[in-house]
Amino acid sequence: MFEVGNIVCIMPESKYHGIVGTIITINDMGNLVRFNGIQQFYFSDKDLKIYKKNRA
Repeated sequence: MFEVGNIVCIMPESKYHGIVGTIITINDMGNLVRFNGIQQFYFSDKDLKIYKKNRA
């Protein structure tokens, strides 16, 4: 579903809801998402959605 380089938003059900990050790798542990420059955590597909910037 996701690919390396996708910009994603963490779903509200997650502890990190609303944070936007970039998928940097996908493996057996899940999708590794980097945000805030240096922080990165694994998330499952259900915890992520593709980020779409709101246009004014």
